[in-house]
Amino acid sequence: MPLRPITAGRNPKDSDYSDQVPNRLTVVVLSPGESPWDQLELRFHIDGEDVISRVFDKGPGEDPDRLLTVDSPLLALHGPTTVRVAEATCTWGCCGCIDVHVRREDDQIVWDRWHNPDTGHVPLGEYRFDVRQYETELLRARQDRTWEWPGRTIARLVNAALLGEPEVMQQWNCSLDFTGSLPARRSEVEVVFTCPPRAAIRQYEEQHGHPLEHTQYRLRFPVTEQPAQTQADHIVATMRTKDPRDTAETCGGFQPRGTKST
Repeated sequence: MPLRPITAGRNPKDSDYSDQVPNRLTVVVLSPGESPWDQLELRFHIDGEDVISRVFDKGPGEDPDRLLTVDSPLLALHGPTTVRVAEATCTWGCCGCIDVHVRREDDQIVWDRWHNPDTGHVPLGEYRFDVRQYETELLRARQDRTWEWPGRTIARLVNAALLGEPEVMQQWNCSLDFTGSLPARRSEVEVVFTCPPRAAIRQYEEQHGHPLEHTQYRLRFPVTEQPAQTQADHIVATMRTKDPRDTAETCGGFQPRGTKST
């Protein structure tokens, strides 16, 4: 995928927002069928142009559910922050990623200090957005779920329920890693979790200097014709009443050398 040359751009005037700010943000969600990487990804158009694709062709933009949250790092609510907006398919440590520094400055949101650890320099400059237009656009994108397939909706509802009721996993000495519905496996929802909980694993390693033995599990649930909320409630109820480790498959973890898996 050849990279396009950088060109300057400015906003058309908009009577609803300040015409003192030269840049305007539009958030686009690409479905796996639209993405060159067959992934669900976020694209950020600035003044109508997908500027990140000009300088990075190693992988997709970030998952929308990572950046389109109530407390999104793109909002810089807790001070200046660095946000990853694209990453190589083989991981950032191999072929790089694109990070941008985001900060608030009076009634503007500023993007600058672009960085790619693979190449160092990123030929993108500073962009300034009217904070009202910027926040309105992020809210619109967060509320628009038209790109979401049923399995993905169910996975999101299950994730919210389990995070809101942590005792469901705690009673099994586990912690939730993530839920999902992969583009290539839309007919199912997966719930991935770890035993013992991740917090205990981190604490042990901090105290002892080496990893604690642990196992990561994956549960798969078929997507049916029932309403998404009904299916999500059923999944959570199942995990609430039955030890999920009994029917889950092992998908990761750590065992000391010489230890046999059971």
